[in-house]
Amino acid sequence: MEGTLGILFGIGIPALIVFSWIFFNSKERLLMIKENLTSEQIIDIYKQKKNPYLSLQVGLVIIFVGIGMSLGFLVDQYSFNQFLAPFCFITFIGFGLIVAHFAARKYEKEDRLGNSVN
Repeated sequence: MEGTLGILFGIGIPALIVFSWIFFNSKERLLMIKENLTSEQIIDIYKQKKNPYLSLQVGLVIIFVGIGMSLGFLVDQYSFNQFLAPFCFITFIGFGLIVAHFAARKYEKEDRLGNSVN
């Protein structure tokens, strides 16, 4: 049973993510075609959507996921309460998302101020 769940989650979830990305990406392109946008307008839309701080945000979330997993394993080893480990993991994911949001917002604000001065 455990091997089946591992295979299901190991293959099924990444496949679902890839399928969702392809599906919504094609839907977005079809909507742009229905709006009769030119190729230059479509390229401009994709250039505007670029997030320069995406790697910073993902990196911070991954760091906090690692901290949450480590703390969860420690709590699981030295505690009799089984529900504290997932709580630590989920809590630190939330902290990571919050920190990533405020870090990206800070750098975006600095970029806007730096660009308006020049």
